Amino acid sequence: MLLYHGHRGPFCVHGGLCLADDITAALSYGEGGYITVGEFDTRGLHRREVDGYVMDDNEAPGDSPEELAAFAEEGVDYLVYEDSDLNQRDHDTIRLVSPSALQAFRPIASAPYEVVDALRDEGYFSWGQIEEEIAEEAYPVADLVEDHGLETVRAAWRVLRP
Repeated sequence: MLLYHGHRGPFCVHGGLCLADDITAALSYGEGGYITVGEFDTRGLHRREVDGYVMDDNEAPGDSPEELAAFAEEGVDYLVYEDSDLNQRDHDTIRLVSPSALQAFRPIASAPYEVVDALRDEGYFSWGQIEEEIAEEAYPVADLVEDHGLETVRAAWRVLRP
């Protein structure tokens, strides 16, 4: 399954990592930072659905190292719960608990938020369409290439279309 992570610093797979099933949620979390997409292979992993994020307390399942350790001791590899992004949109969160779950998540691409968001807003449907716009020096793609480089624009496209 494809999962997304919005982040402000370098991306690192770690215990407690939260991944969204929706790129819109990841964009909410990653504004001003980066968006990473990856493939999560759940075969052979133990999933536990738990109660979700509690807005009043700003707490989610597995927020503390002690909670993560307790889930791991029970043989849980990853948690699934209802969450709410920074814009109050609901989505499912997958939280990685065990070393097996960490190994099962394979990052595919990562790119700056502003490049991913710009390509998404324009509604491009193929890399060929983007290449044509680059050749024609069309806005906004030509500006994105000039500001961030072709490889970054290509990575952003892979975030959107892995």
